[in-house]
Order: sequence, then C-alpha cells, then structure tokens
Amino acid sequence: MIKPIKNAMKNELHLQEAIVIALINIDKETFCASFDTIAAFIDKRGLFSKRKAGCTLAEQVMLRATRSRGRYKHLFHQIDDRTIQLKSFTLEEKVVKKKRIIKDGLDFTDYMEVKKPIAWSDQKCI
Repeated sequence: MIKPIKNAMKNELHLQEAIVIALINIDKETFCASFDTIAAFIDKRGLFSKRKAGCTLAEQVMLRATRSRGRYKHLFHQIDDRTIQLKSFTLEEKVVKKKRIIKDGLDFTDYMEVKKPIAWSDQKCI
C-alpha cells in the first residue's frame, strides 16, 4: 500500500499564468475579458487558490494584470477600467534571407527561410 506524502506540493499556477489560460479560453478570437469573468473562470477551475486578505479574486486579477510595477505589461493590455486583453504573437512569419557562401573558391548565394514571431494584437474587444 502506498502512503500519501505529507505536505505534498500542489501543482498550482501563478496568478498571471491562470489569467493567460482564462483569456485564451473565454474568448478565442480577441483574447479579452472583464476581471470578474476571468476571476469566475479561474475560481471555477481551481487554477489559483491563494487569496490576499480582504481582496476578491477579481481585484487580485486587476492588480496583477495592470499594476505589479509593470512586470506583466508584456502579457496584458488594458482595454478599459474593467477589461484586459492578452497581448499575443503569431507563431511565425516566413522571411527569406540571402546567405553568401564561398566554397572551393566559388561564390554561391543560398536562400534560407527563417521563421520569426510577429505581433498581431490590433483586434479590439467588443
């Protein structure tokens, strides 16, 4: 019989990770939602259980996404007082680059296809 480990670590997310998961799942087109909607999603699925005393989860979401000394501004864009949007990137953009190769005294030009991320986030929440 296997005994359970006392004080085993839970596999919990950080709040900003839970917010990203919520935004991806709530609105799959614009990746935006209100703080209350995000908090309800996180609470329903048990993604983040730590609570600050006297602070609702919606308030914690707002503080993490918009304040936090700018630590998460690369993740979230504030639409209005109650709504945020996930800043996102496309998976790749194909760019053709030339590469000059000199082999055995002969000059070759090789064309390489390079994939790089590009920003897309021009969509607005409705």
